[in-house]
Formats: sequence, C-alpha cells, structure tokens
Amino acid sequence: MEYWDLLDDDRRLTGETLLRGEAMPEGRFHTIIGVWTIHTKLHRILLTKRHPDKLICPNQWENTGGSLVSGEESRSGAAREVREETGMNCHADDLHYIKTIRIPSAFVDCYIYYTDIPADSSVAVVNQIAAYYKEQGCDSILAVGGGSAIDCAKAIAFGVPYEGDVWDFFSKKATIAECLPIACVLTIPAAGSEGSSSCVISNDELGLKRGTNSNLFRPKAAFLDPELTFTLPPYQTAAGVTDMIAHVCERYFSGTGSSSLTDNIATGIIRSLIDEAPVALAEPENYEARANIMWAGTLAHNDIAGCGLSATPTSRAGGWESHALEHELSAFDASITHGAGLAVVMPAWMRFVWRENPARFLKFALQVFDIEPIDETDEAIEDAVTAAIDELQAFFVDLGMPHTLGEFGIAPKMWTNCCRRSRPTRAKCSVALRNLRWKTRRRFIFRHSRG
Repeated sequence: MEYWDLLDDDRRLTGETLLRGEAMPEGRFHTIIGVWTIHTKLHRILLTKRHPDKLICPNQWENTGGSLVSGEESRSGAAREVREETGMNCHADDLHYIKTIRIPSAFVDCYIYYTDIPADSSVAVVNQIAAYYKEQGCDSILAVGGGSAIDCAKAIAFGVPYEGDVWDFFSKKATIAECLPIACVLTIPAAGSEGSSSCVISNDELGLKRGTNSNLFRPKAAFLDPELTFTLPPYQTAAGVTDMIAHVCERYFSGTGSSSLTDNIATGIIRSLIDEAPVALAEPENYEARANIMWAGTLAHNDIAGCGLSATPTSRAGGWESHALEHELSAFDASITHGAGLAVVMPAWMRFVWRENPARFLKFALQVFDIEPIDETDEAIEDAVTAAIDELQAFFVDLGMPHTLGEFGIAPKMWTNCCRRSRPTRAKCSVALRNLRWKTRRRFIFRHSRG
C-alpha cells in the first residue's frame, strides 16, 4: 500500500497521511513530481506511454512522474520515479529543479534530467558495465529491450572475461574465446539480436559503428511476447520491419548461388512482413500481426534464411554491403535509426548491383512481388528488376520510411566526410561490388534516392 503525506495551503506538513486511491480531504494537498528527461546530444525529450488499463489518461504519452510516498523528499522521489519508469541510473543530485506548480489538491515539483545515454550500444558504456559486472562476480546476463540493449549485453558478456578494451573485438585485434551466458526479453522486434550470432557496437570517440560475430554469444534463451510491442511507435515498428527485410536480402543476394528451400523461406519471410506490417500500423494491438512480425525478425537473422548461401561453411551468408554502408551513416549521425537508413541505402545498392546477377534479382522479383519480364530482352529484364526494386522501396515509404539521404539533412559533401573515415567498410564493400570506385557508389546513392 502507498501512503501520501498531506500538506496544507502553505505546503506545510499536517502530520496526516492518505492512502492512495482515497478521496483527498478538503483543503489538503500532496506532492507530485514531474521529470523531463533530455538527451544532451540528440536534443530529444523522453516520453513514455501510459498503460491502457490506467483509469486516468490511458494510452497517453507523458513525461516521467508520480506522487511522493510518505516520508520521501521531493528530489529523491523524483530520482526514484526516473529509475522505476525508465531504468536509468538517476540520482537526486542529477536533477535540476525548474519550478513548482500548484494545481487542485497537489503541488507539482518540476525537474529536468539531462542524460547522454546513447540510443545505440556504445563501447564506453559496455566497458564501464563489464568492469562493474566483473567486480561483482556476475555469471550471466539478462537483456530487456531491443537490438541495442541485447547487443550491449552480448558485448558485456564477452567483455567480462577479457582484460582489455572490448573494442579490440570489433577492430579485429582480439578473438572471442569466452563469454557469459545471455538470455533476453525482446521488446522491439527489428535487429534479430535475440537469435543471432552478431553484435554491433558504436564507438562515439572514433565515430565508428562496427560488428563482430560468434556463436558463443548467441542467446541461450529468448522470450518473445507480442503484447510487449503493442505500444511501439509507428516509426519504430516500420524501421524494425525494414531492418528485418534487409537482413533477409543481404543473405538472399550473397552471390553464392541458390538453395530452393532456403530461397522459399527467405522470400516467405519478406512476403509475411509485407502483409503484416500495414496491419500492425493500423491496429497496434493486433496480436497476430505483432506476433508474426516478432517471429519474422528472429527468423530473418538467426541464419536460417541463409542456409546453403555462404561462400564458406563457417561464415555468415552475404557480403552485408548495405548494412556496412548504413553503419557509417548512423555512426555519422546517431539520430538516424538503423532501419530508416537501410530504407534509403538498400534499394540504391540493389539498383547499382543487379546487373552482376540479373537471374537472382529476377527470381526475387517473381518470388516476392510476382513480377516477371514480358520477354527475354535486356530491356524487359531491366524493367522487371527495376519494378521489383521500386515496389520494395514504395513499401518502405508507405510504412513511413525515408527514401532520400536529404530527408536526414545529409548533403553529398557531408557524406564525403563520412566516407573518408570508413576505410575498413570501403574495402569490404569493394569485394562484392567488383572493386568499383567508392566515389561512384556514393554518387549513385544520391542519384537514385532523390525524390
């Protein structure tokens, strides 16, 4: 049970308490706190959505807040609310008092909490938490959240037994040999990290975003409850679906031939996402749509969609050029959601490389969109492939995704600066794109993504 201290008209303690839920006596007040959490780098305010079963303002977006419990000081109670509602490690001294507002039956103390917790997994955070876990003797990790939270947990898991900087694994200076067991509760279907052998981490100091792979950190258990995704914002849902489709396409266009069964699995995942995503956006609490999207995200990245398509048995299928390019994009501007970046990059990449393997793209066009060339001429083949890519990009746009780099506020000159620092990715991309010049590829993304 929760009790409140009652105050008089001058905000003095009366010595009385009130059980939460009971009617407020005439002439009495209690204290409410409100906290606005502001990301100092992205200049964004954190809002949370109220549970649909709340009696007051159900399903409404709000800042962090609540009532002080009996005996609690205002600033300490505000920090407690932040910790309980967001999971952030907020302390009373971290809060900046703004003002107090008097409303009927309550005094509202308002605070600002400034934080620079990254949206993506950051190696600085990983190193800090890994050191703490090592000190505490932790023997397993439970991640609750989306891909960034799970990837962060993975990096911590193989960082705990390692004596150096976790970034060594992402810069290829070290090989993962030990790892704590990981379990996860998925709340944002997108990255597929709950079933994958991949882990992506950002290095804010270097302005880089890199990945590493190992079956050692594939989660031992993953809990997927579609109801946890009912309150996801439409943009997050759309970006997640885009990322899932990109995971499948990276494997489908691996350049190592075809496997009929795997191809049907892969294109079936894409078709399901095309069917279910509009339903989930129109009906956020549609259980079947949310369940199918959540399951598709796992299947898209647990390697089943690439079985038989890898050039070497021990490596993941595909060259992952679109992901590599987008990682440079979101490392350059942390406000760019990974899936949104892929919505721009992947169709442009497809338009550029399809002539390397027209038959593969024609199969994709047929299996996903039921598009075939009217004859076997080069013109008809190009029309069919282009139509399929157009359909894919139109689907992304219909979901609310961008289709140009300009929509992110990025001009060609800015992208040039990003490219200059991405030599490892540039080398990786050049293998799959037959050593084509980076300058040509960069200009292509702008040329074919301008609306």
